[in-house]
Amino acid sequence: MMLKLRDAGCGAKPTRADAIKAAAVTIGGSLALVLALMWAKARYGENPYLKSLALVSWMVPMLFGLSYTELKGHSGRVKAAFVGGLSAIVIAIALAAAWLNNN
Repeated sequence: MMLKLRDAGCGAKPTRADAIKAAAVTIGGSLALVLALMWAKARYGENPYLKSLALVSWMVPMLFGLSYTELKGHSGRVKAAFVGGLSAIVIAIALAAAWLNNN
């Protein structure tokens, strides 16, 4: 089976409504994660892992927002692999940085 490579602009063109949805997901997700991290900090106290996750709390929702803009027109599998994979990498880097800082 041959891998079909296409140029970088191969997805559907996002509309203004798509950009608004992406912004809503990014802002709403960021606020939700910050509130969850503030609750965790209040419950567990100072924790380098929570601090590190708080610094990247905007990035994971931003990756989910890409489904409406940059990844529009791609299959659900591509979106899931892209968003899930990059989110896992971002979280792993944040936790590794906290571990290095703690040790």
